[in-house]
Amino acid sequence: MNDRQYQGINRTICIGLGSTGKEVLMRVRRLIVDRYQDLAKLPVVSFVHIDTDKEATQSVSLRTGNSYQGVDLSFQDAEKINATMTSAQITELVQGLEHCNPIGDQPSPYAHISEWFPPQLLRNIKAIDQGAKGIRPIGRLSFFHNYLKIKQAIEVAEQRTRGHEQDLLKQSGLIVDPGLNIIVVGSLCGGTGSGTFLDMAYSLRYAYPEVKQLVGYLVISPELYGNTPNMCANTYAALMELDYYSSPGTTFAACYDQRYDIHVQEKRPPFDYTYLVSKSTEQGNYVIDKQRKLCNVIANKIALDFSSELAPVVKGMRDNFAQHLIQEDDHPRPNTQNYLTFGLAAIYFPRDRISQITVTRISHKLTNFWLQGEGQSPDPLKLLEQFFIEHHWYNNSDQKNGFISKLEEIPIENEKNFNALMNTWKSKLENKITECKTKEERASLMRQLQRDFREQFHKTKTGDSESTRGVWLTKIIKGKNSLFTQLCEDIDSYLYSLLNPNNKNFSITNSRNWLDAIQSELNTYQYEIELKVKDVNSTKSLEQLEKNGHKLTR
Repeated sequence: MNDRQYQGINRTICIGLGSTGKEVLMRVRRLIVDRYQDLAKLPVVSFVHIDTDKEATQSVSLRTGNSYQGVDLSFQDAEKINATMTSAQITELVQGLEHCNPIGDQPSPYAHISEWFPPQLLRNIKAIDQGAKGIRPIGRLSFFHNYLKIKQAIEVAEQRTRGHEQDLLKQSGLIVDPGLNIIVVGSLCGGTGSGTFLDMAYSLRYAYPEVKQLVGYLVISPELYGNTPNMCANTYAALMELDYYSSPGTTFAACYDQRYDIHVQEKRPPFDYTYLVSKSTEQGNYVIDKQRKLCNVIANKIALDFSSELAPVVKGMRDNFAQHLIQEDDHPRPNTQNYLTFGLAAIYFPRDRISQITVTRISHKLTNFWLQGEGQSPDPLKLLEQFFIEHHWYNNSDQKNGFISKLEEIPIENEKNFNALMNTWKSKLENKITECKTKEERASLMRQLQRDFREQFHKTKTGDSESTRGVWLTKIIKGKNSLFTQLCEDIDSYLYSLLNPNNKNFSITNSRNWLDAIQSELNTYQYEIELKVKDVNSTKSLEQLEKNGHKLTR
């Protein structure tokens, strides 16, 4: 059976507005790398960053950095939009708005902007490339001017999320559910976020009418951005507009491009779920004192939807609020309860350090296990005795004659070994001697024995080559090679058994001690054999000297 746990996930576009939107999205990308090791392994989640500050889209994030665990987190060209206007474009706009006459026969190409843009700002605008300067209409103007570019970037982002169902199911156990989720995140305190969030939401309603969930995360704490009067005013004005268009009976209307007749009229609220995020808890028991901390909280909340086992729980809890969100309260002027917020708790720990410590400890234990086993320390000599007996090299520890015995067992003639042949020859001679009755028979036997002795001892004649060596000794020396091969195979087999963790004597230390013991044993055995050969050769030399001396005496 397949025990793999499958998790549902939706295709998702994350859109960041302004500097706050960028910081949140960068943290979301870090969280994806934490879980999936690479952004490319979660291709159903796509990103778009929109900013009126051209340097903000190009610069490195000072808070998160553009690299994490070896993965480049920076936005690709297709993921970032410079919603800027040059000085020439501003001059053309100002001239067009000053001469705008919506009643005339030829409507001005800027009539859709003159409907809402404050005329008192016309003389103070230069280029829009270093942010909206905290002015909401400037942020909205940048959105209108770059609408087609923004629309195209989001379409490309949506296309990037398609066609990955089979790969994700096979590689990550993720089931891509039907439908598209879109997340918009930004701050209502500055000019870019508070000036564009409504138009962003309703342009998405227009482009993707069947979107499964359109969710907004909006920061409403001016204190984190300097708490200037302008920021407080922006937040208040943005919330007023949000509340107005979230109420029943209102219609949002805007024309984003007269050339292509892009008119948006929408009666629905801007977002299906609107999260208003501040620095304080309801009771004020905890206060987030840094903008980066709040961005981190929002990023973790967003990432729960597609990078956590809690995703089904989060979606279920949000769905439970749907009925309450559309109900009106008991106020004399009924208001919908169309806003959410959230609390988030997480435990932070140095994962890389803990992982390294864990791997080191496991490696240490594994190394000790291989070196020492379970702590057993068998006597190498006992292991050596066990080896020789199991592989039939010695019969017992007192009679270490395995090599000589195996040499004696080598077949020499008619499947008989050396001892058998010599015993047969001896018995044959004894029978012949017994059969001799007369002096002539004994003399004849003596002559025959001389020939037999010469023949037999020629078979056992020593020599440095086969041409000078006797037949029987040649066969024994040839058998010696196979004997060495068998010994090596037996040593390897026993060594492998000692290196098997299932062996009760397993450990590298025990194996090495056994190898040292058998090496010492073989060296001792070799020395004893060489000593015996030397004694035999010395005896032969003495006999030869005595024989030669006897001849000289004669």
